[in-house]
Amino acid sequence: MAMIRLTRNRSRGFTLVEALTTATVLGILSVGVSALYVASLRMYTRGQREATSRDKASLALERMMPELREAYNVDYPGPSLIVFTMPQKGIDGRYALDPTTKTLLTGKQVTFYQAGASGAMGTTGHYIWRAERASGTSTWTKRTLVMDDVEDLSFTYAPSIDMLELVQAAITVGQGEHPGYFNRTEVAEVWIRNH
Repeated sequence: MAMIRLTRNRSRGFTLVEALTTATVLGILSVGVSALYVASLRMYTRGQREATSRDKASLALERMMPELREAYNVDYPGPSLIVFTMPQKGIDGRYALDPTTKTLLTGKQVTFYQAGASGAMGTTGHYIWRAERASGTSTWTKRTLVMDDVEDLSFTYAPSIDMLELVQAAITVGQGEHPGYFNRTEVAEVWIRNH
């Protein structure tokens, strides 16, 4: 009978060089993955700030432009303040007309301006406010906050010879802290309907 000789392979294990090489490769991979994660997180945060700034500026313009479009008369005391008169409306919601001249009757005055958190005119701050008053001599009442985080609010008013009156509003809204600060300026213009 023939004898079968069984040999056993001994498991060698890892050498120190193999273990160090594996640890180095895994370390490089983990640093790369971490750097990629941090970069994508920064891009996401910047995108969120950009979107928030754009959305806030657009929303403020959407709240202001319909009233400006309906204006009867515009008083333009300066680039950061606009005062306009709304036509008076009757009980049925239509514009009220003078029965003899058939012209629009003057209604309340409305203004949009940039001020501090209290809404007091003449103060500096990062808020857009809306205020109204019954006439040019009465005090401003019904102050309503339109938007916060505003860096700049400016108006351009261009009356023209052919009776077309254009109002342009520009709002700059900022988000975040340095070094990840982002601001966005949105501009809208509207032709005044009831001048």
